[in-house]
Amino acid sequence: MASFCASKFLPGLLMLGLGLAVALASSTPTLSLLKDNLKVMNMPLGDWLHILATNFTNFVASQTLLTLTIFGVASFILRYLYQLFLKPLNLDRALGDVGYVLDGKKKRDVVNDIRRRRKSGDLPPIYPNGWIPLVASQDLVKGDVKYISAVGNEFAVYRGEDGEAYAVDAYCPHLGANMAIGGMVKGNCLTCPFHGWVFEGKEGKCVDIPYQEKGKSVPAQAKVKSWSVIEQNGFVLVWHDVEGREPSWFPENIEEEKWGKMYYHGTTKHTVCAHVEEISENGADCAHLTFVHGAFMGSGNDLRYMGSKLWSWASHSWGGKWEQDPDHKHVGVMTVYHAFSLFGMPIEVTRTESTARQNGPAHVLLSFSLPFGKATIAIGVTPIEPLTQIVTQHVYASRFIPRWLAKSFLYAEYVQFERDIMVWNYKTYQRKPLLVFEDRLISKHRRWYSQFFSENSPKFEDMKKTLDW
Repeated sequence: MASFCASKFLPGLLMLGLGLAVALASSTPTLSLLKDNLKVMNMPLGDWLHILATNFTNFVASQTLLTLTIFGVASFILRYLYQLFLKPLNLDRALGDVGYVLDGKKKRDVVNDIRRRRKSGDLPPIYPNGWIPLVASQDLVKGDVKYISAVGNEFAVYRGEDGEAYAVDAYCPHLGANMAIGGMVKGNCLTCPFHGWVFEGKEGKCVDIPYQEKGKSVPAQAKVKSWSVIEQNGFVLVWHDVEGREPSWFPENIEEEKWGKMYYHGTTKHTVCAHVEEISENGADCAHLTFVHGAFMGSGNDLRYMGSKLWSWASHSWGGKWEQDPDHKHVGVMTVYHAFSLFGMPIEVTRTESTARQNGPAHVLLSFSLPFGKATIAIGVTPIEPLTQIVTQHVYASRFIPRWLAKSFLYAEYVQFERDIMVWNYKTYQRKPLLVFEDRLISKHRRWYSQFFSENSPKFEDMKKTLDW
């Protein structure tokens, strides 16, 4: 019966689909003209379409259910291999997609309920000073403009015709229109959609008011705040300093002389409910590695099932240390030791050492060194609200590391990071935590991170009064 259905109905459906496609092409003047005149190997495209439709449907009609199943499985395998070896990894998790216990409730209701009831704790200032990632470089094409809300500011970020990235305050000083919503890039300038005022990106000056009488100059005060921008490690970053100080340091580059050019292999993105410092602090909290990340990756990202006996035969062994870079006070360095264990016994050949170099408050380079190359995960933390961060991770690898291996590093980080998210989404911030001697690196890290706050750094209590974020 199944073979009869496959041999009779499936070819008919396929032929109907191809027939409709050919009919549509024939009924559309432009497509019909193209079909009759465009030639491939000296044969009109229309003839090729006819041959394809006839032979394909005849081929399908002659197959049994078994051969069709084999073709289907082969197609699935080829698609999987294509995604594994050729296609970059791209995973985007919105708020509520991970790290919350839904128990049959609607995702939005659970997220709102937990965020409302959770005690925020005695928080440090909410937005740090330093280089802040705003958007992934690959997401900002030439002539594009994006509206980004971060560190208590509203940005219009755009890429000029010169290929450079620019960031200015989003609101036009004329009548307050958001220039990132409907604004157009003209050369290296941004045009306001409301009245057409044109602002250049370097200094934020208005260079043209299209309806102003000829001969009149643009008012000197017609300007918008422009931000210092660099583009590095797959991110467009702005220098944010509430005291108005100029950049005093710059992030390190993922490329180094030994391995040369680094190639992009994928991106993951998560929205996390936590204070910006807590994400960084994870690097100094070496004790949590065993309890949150010890379970085998196959057990997933839900902490409630980490003790499952199904995966008890396999686990991860961790160790680590954290310290400030002695030559660069804005850099914190975490060294992580890892081994894969079977039945409680570490496998020596799986022992690895990786290094995470935190460049300032919101940018980390996590590197894995191999005998034949190096892979680096570039991590950017974007504070979009006092207790909400967007964490973006790009993976790059040197020439001789295959794409599937580079993607495996990122995917492992993706799963392990989602375990941390489940903790962050529900925890409160302890300004004076109860620490034992073995937790001393946490205190050391907090002292180091405090350099990115200053006298006028905004406090959560002040922001709550105005809801200004």
